Amino acid sequence: MVKDGLLMKEVANLLGVTEGAVKQRLKSAKSKLGAKTGTHAATRATTFGLI
Repeated sequence: MVKDGLLMKEVANLLGVTEGAVKQRLKSAKSKLGAKTGTHAATRATTFGLI
């Protein structure tokens, strides 16, 4: 969803979780993927075939 340009609030609403939960998951994903931004993480995840 981040890859598609949705805002954190929109992602949270679609998933039925808090915005803080989305931010925490994205922070974790960025760390694991060695990315600096959410967009960079999405790009790397796509490159690695994760999404």
